Amino acid sequence: MVETAKSNTRVTRTAPAPKPAAVASPGEYRVPAVLQVVPALVTGGVERGTADVSAALVQAGWRSVVVSAGGPMVHEIERAGGL
Repeated sequence: MVETAKSNTRVTRTAPAPKPAAVASPGEYRVPAVLQVVPALVTGGVERGTADVSAALVQAGWRSVVVSAGGPMVHEIERAGGL
C-alpha cells in the first residue's frame, strides 16, 4: 500500500479587486452622486431631512442633487453646496 503525504501548505487565491462603478477610464475618478426627489422644499420633516442629507453628502465629498418644485428651503441646500 502506498500513501502520499499531505501538505500543510495552504493556497489562497484572491480575486482581483472589482473596479468601482464611478471609474470612467483608467486614472479618472468621478465623484459619487445622490439624487433626491421631493415634491417641494417647504418647511417640514421630509424637507428638513432632505436638506440635512444633502449637506452631509457634500461634506463627505459627494455630489448632492435635489429635484423639486422649489420652495423656501432651496437656499439651505444651495448654501450647503447641493444642486
